[in-house]
Amino acid sequence: MELIHDLFMRIPVSEGGAPPGFNPKGGHTVRTDDLIYRLQQRHGLVADAVVTPRRETFRLMQALAGKLPPRRHDEFIQPARVLAVMTSKIVGHAYVKGYDGTSEASGLHRIRGRFRVPLYELRVGIGEETLGDYFAVFHVLRFGVRYRHAVACNGGRFKQMFEMEGPPRGSHVLKRDRYLGGAWKLKGNFLIHPGPVFPQERGDDTQAGMDRLVGSIGCIQPTGPRNMEKLDEFVRRASFSSLYDEGFFVDHDPKKPATARGAIADRRITEAGSFRCLVEPAAHPPLLPLTDLTDVGGPRPIRG
Repeated sequence: MELIHDLFMRIPVSEGGAPPGFNPKGGHTVRTDDLIYRLQQRHGLVADAVVTPRRETFRLMQALAGKLPPRRHDEFIQPARVLAVMTSKIVGHAYVKGYDGTSEASGLHRIRGRFRVPLYELRVGIGEETLGDYFAVFHVLRFGVRYRHAVACNGGRFKQMFEMEGPPRGSHVLKRDRYLGGAWKLKGNFLIHPGPVFPQERGDDTQAGMDRLVGSIGCIQPTGPRNMEKLDEFVRRASFSSLYDEGFFVDHDPKKPATARGAIADRRITEAGSFRCLVEPAAHPPLLPLTDLTDVGGPRPIRG
């Protein structure tokens, strides 16, 4: 069957070769039988959808294929336009730590304080400027708390030390990025990347308690178990429909980790510029610390 598929990939489409989207690695399917039947009809042979060596259909296929190189089975397939809409709709809350995005020489990022921030609704579906009726919903961090350690060291007060930061508004073409095992670059240092598995984890002000919280300074972060994996798989399936599940654009190398499965699809999406994110306007939420920061002029800590 591999030989039959190889011949179909060499035969010009105008002569009955495999059309765009045919997967030569998919094994024998009804699509194979249909191709054989149609080729036999086109060339006036007995149309029985059967090919055996040394018989007329097989000899014809060899002659049509000649010495032509095989076509890539995915060369004509372009991903559908997928749109992520970062809405202003609040669907809950999460907890983050104040985070200084400036790394010191040691690679250390300074942190201080725990804060409650809203969770927002991210909608992802087929579309270029607007979404249709079919889309998936993800609960994400949109705003996080920037902590300026240098300001704190120079006697700064609460309003100078801490600031809510969110992603840049507008429409952005997304590109795949390696950060945290796989992310989508929005603009500059702003990404869509993995968020907290347990967004309602409050932590505490000990080092161990702070380690249980994520730092967030304006990147869009899906939350919950397998958060980024679910988003990525939805984008790939929306981009390539059932072809992705049939094995197109999937890295089947068993030596690579499971997270690399969609790397080929992600690359094609990036090259086509087919995945966009529309960040809708949203008011910056207030700073709501759980940590007592009244010594630097902060509000009284919240309880929940």
